Amino acid sequence: MKGIVIYKGKYGATRQYADWIATACQLPFFTPEDITPQELDKYELVIAGASVYAGRWMMRKWLVKNAALLKNKKLVLFIVCGTPSTDKESLDYMIRMNIPAHMRNTVPVYFLHGRLVVKQLSWGDRTALRLGAALTKDPVKKKEMLQDFDDVKKEHLQPLLQAIRDQEYSHMEG
Repeated sequence: MKGIVIYKGKYGATRQYADWIATACQLPFFTPEDITPQELDKYELVIAGASVYAGRWMMRKWLVKNAALLKNKKLVLFIVCGTPSTDKESLDYMIRMNIPAHMRNTVPVYFLHGRLVVKQLSWGDRTALRLGAALTKDPVKKKEMLQDFDDVKKEHLQPLLQAIRDQEYSHMEG
């Protein structure tokens, strides 16, 4: 099956995951700006992922814009964020706010823990982060929101890669 990985990120974590997925599945990877609808039409499998900033998944508009093209394809989504996998309520909310309703129950979505280095953020992202933390009532969550972390690890991809293998979405090596 001919497939592609499409990703959008700002600070490198999403690109790293996209690279690892593309390598494991022997697929090309591109940003949404580098793939035309005509090019996208050539693929049967689309693995699309992006990071989240201020609750917004960076691929949401692209997903909506290309919904008709994606309708008859195998689609797998990944979301790179700082939200812990144990915070199911926040992750569910993220899906509701960013994945179109007609895709929510049919398209698999994988959450991949990302990276945050506060001093590397743009002024706008740093301001949004501080504002979000200021609005958070839970003091533990507030503190966690402002702390650096790096949890970008290949092993986080195992469920996503296993699902692709199980569905024979690509010609992956074991």
